[in-house]
Order: sequence, then structure tokens, then C-alpha cells
Amino acid sequence: MIVKVIAAIIAVFLASQTEATAGDNLKEFGLLCQIVAACGAGIPTTDSEQQPKISDVLETLVAINLSAADDDFFSRNFAETSDHKGETNYTTYSEQWQKLKANTLKRKIGRNSVELTRLPANSIRLHVQLEALAAIEAVQNAAAQLPPAKTAAQINADLKGIVYGDGNTEPQASGSKTFGNPGAAACGGNGAASNKAGISLANDMLCLCGGNSNNNAAAGCISTGGTLTTKFNSEANGPNAFRELAGKCHHKDAQEGPTAEHLTSLATTFRHLIGSHAGSEQTKIFHYGKGAQATCTAADEEGCVNYKHQLQTGGSGIPWLVKLQKTIADIRRREIRREAVRQLESEAKQAERKVLLAYKQAHALGAITAPQQTAQATQNTKPTVEQQHKCAKFNSSETECTKNNCDYVKTKKECKPKPGTENTAAGTGETPNAGANSESKKCSEKTKQEECKDGCKWEDNKCKDYSFLFHKKMALSMSAAFVSLVALYHFKVFFAQFCKN
Repeated sequence: MIVKVIAAIIAVFLASQTEATAGDNLKEFGLLCQIVAACGAGIPTTDSEQQPKISDVLETLVAINLSAADDDFFSRNFAETSDHKGETNYTTYSEQWQKLKANTLKRKIGRNSVELTRLPANSIRLHVQLEALAAIEAVQNAAAQLPPAKTAAQINADLKGIVYGDGNTEPQASGSKTFGNPGAAACGGNGAASNKAGISLANDMLCLCGGNSNNNAAAGCISTGGTLTTKFNSEANGPNAFRELAGKCHHKDAQEGPTAEHLTSLATTFRHLIGSHAGSEQTKIFHYGKGAQATCTAADEEGCVNYKHQLQTGGSGIPWLVKLQKTIADIRRREIRREAVRQLESEAKQAERKVLLAYKQAHALGAITAPQQTAQATQNTKPTVEQQHKCAKFNSSETECTKNNCDYVKTKKECKPKPGTENTAAGTGETPNAGANSESKKCSEKTKQEECKDGCKWEDNKCKDYSFLFHKKMALSMSAAFVSLVALYHFKVFFAQFCKN
């Protein structure tokens, strides 16, 4: 009698170690619910940081480049492109050049509209043109070298495929796209033959919790009293059975836009749970879920998924888990691209500020040198001293006057130089004869260094007018200093403006 009692106790003990009971698969079900929720949430698609916002910067740089172009190029009809076939640069920008010219080079910089006027034809104009061109090429090259990455929409489509099978955005009722045929074909059986275990998260959740007629499997996942109206007894019932089962999930707190770290944590936990109920039963070391049997067939018992074929026999891995790992890598690549885009946008703005500063400096230099150039041009229209003396010799003869390239004034009987004759001595500091610059002549007539005094300076073995040289150099120094001050002023103004914007 005692022997029989002991045998009965041992039998009950062994049964408790091998047979599943209600709630044994709560942890496994809860984890799959979390993965489904994360994949369903997807990452945000409203942001546009995948493509750099540099079009405004490039348009400004192109406008400045055009404002500094030489007169021959700027005067072209950019609507005419037939003569420039094969010229990539011309065909790329001709339409933009045409619009800029028609709109007086107006550009929106920050929040303000600015009309970029033509730069004066001075030595710095070419510098500005080259600065703008170099900036355009640098920004475009940086944009072309951005690391590749999938878009948010593509990644979200992949996340949907993890839940519903590759390429699907919702569960499919036929074609073994989301579910295998119920039984060993869907849930892995004994793992010896090819099967659909792992084809989708939806499939594996039903293998774990669906059952085919009663609620034993549901109770294993949802605990005592857990029920499902629709059973996993055919592929056709799969979509409705999954929707009902997913509605039983308690883990629906997926964060918006699951991170790579969050998904990695879920995947790692999933791997750790495979075989966690095996104990000493080697037949269960590839099982996900406790299960009531050594095989996984979605029968009327607490369920499981057998991944032996996928992890050992077939060796290609669990399909939805492999796709999840690839998607995690895609999310990381996308984050790398996002950071590269932000850096490019910042550097593009810096390039724009630099070229704008050069543009402002060119205008400042033009404002400083314009009066000097006008005065020089006016002075150059005066007749030279030699011309005056040459023509005066022919006051008495109109014939000789005109013959010597002079104009004869009959009413005054005077022979005068033609207007526009250049004064080649102007601005040199030395004048050929008396009357034009007597002080310069006085210094230049002193041939000995000891005589070179009183406003004169001995330089290059010559006696020169020191006062003229001093004032000329001082004027140039003051002009250069003023250019720097003007440039600094404009830089501060534009820097403050860009910071405000």
C-alpha cells in the first residue's frame, strides 16, 4: 500500500514538471505583445530630416555667383540653351539664372528678402565669384556623400512585415503569407521538417495561444478563464483569430517611434526565453513557450513554437527575428544619416554667411573706390601739358592746328588740344614740366641727397616729393582700414540677423 502511494506521488510530481498549466506562457505572450505594439507604432514619418534643407542656401550662392559674373556672361540670354548642349553646368542653372535676372537677383535670406545687386567691376569681384562657386560645389559634394539610409516609410513597412509576414501590412488568410496551415506546418512540429514557424509574429502568437477548438492554449497565455472565440484551426481563420488574440494583450504601451535600443532589448529577451521551459527535456530546447507536448502543433493544449528547424536543421534563423535585426540596423543607419544631414545644414549656412560677407565687402570696396575712380577719370580727360604747348604754337594757322591733331577756335583764333587727351602724368607723383606740380618738380630737380630737403625725400637714388607720397600711402592705408571696418560692421549686422532668424 505504501509503495503504491509513493508511486502516485512521484507520478504527480513528474507530471507537474512536464505538463503546462494555466498562465505558464504569460511571460512569452506578454513579450510578443510588446514586439507587436512596437512594430505597429512605427517610427515618425512627419519629419523630413532625411533630405537636407539646403535649397535656399544653394539658391543664394547661385545668385551671388551670378551677381559677380563678368559683364559678357551676365548679359547673355539664358533662355537660349541650344548653343550649350552638353554643358551640364549651363543646362542645370540656366533657368535659375534667367529667373534671378528677371527678379533683380532677389533672394530670401532667413526671414528677410534681399535684392542682390550687380557687384562693381573691381578686383574683388572675381574673388566673390570664385568663393560662391567653391561653396556651391562643397555643399553639393557633401550632400552627394551623405550616408544612405531607408526612409521612415520604408522602415515602417518592414516593421509591418515582421508582424504579418514579408511585404504584408495586414494579416493574410491564404497563400501561407502570414500563417502556415495549422498544426505542425505552422508551429514547427518536432522540428525535423521544413515548416512555417517564424514566418510572422502573428503566426507564432497563434501557435502559442490559439488552440484549435478549446481554450487550453488561451488559458496558458491569458491565465485561468482566458478564452478565444475564434480558434486557429485553419489558415483562413488566422486573421480574425490574431486580431482577437492581440486584443487580449496587456502590453500596449509601445513608445511612439521605437528606438533601435528598445527593439534590440525586446529581441534579446525573446532569445533568452527560447528553451527556458525545457528543463531536462532535450526535445524542448528550441521551444518558445512551455507547451504540453514535445511537439508544437497548435492542438487543444497550452501551446508552443518549435524553432529547431530554423535554428539548427535549416540554419537560416527565425524569419521575423532576422528581419527585425535588419530593421534595427536600418533604424541606426537612419539616425546616422539624420545627424549627417544636420551637420551639412549647419555647414551650408556657414558657407552662405562667408560668401555673403565677401559680397558685402566687395560692395563696400566699390563704394570707397568709386569717387577716386571718378576723379581719376575726370583728371584723365584734361589735356596734357605737352599737348597744350604743342597746340598753342599753331594759334596763327588753322591748317597746321588741325594737321597736328588739335581743335581750332576761329572766333578766338586759338589752337587747343582735343578733349579726352589722357593726362599721363596724373597720379604718378611726378610732372613733366613746371606749372602742373611745381613742388614735385622742385624735388625732382635736386640731384644730390644732401639737397633733398623741405618736403622732399631721397628714395631709389632720386629726390621725390615726400608730402605727396606720404598722403598717398596714408590715403591707401585709411581706405584699407575703412574696408575692414565696413566689413566688420556688415558681418555683425548679418550675423545678428541670421541668429535672430
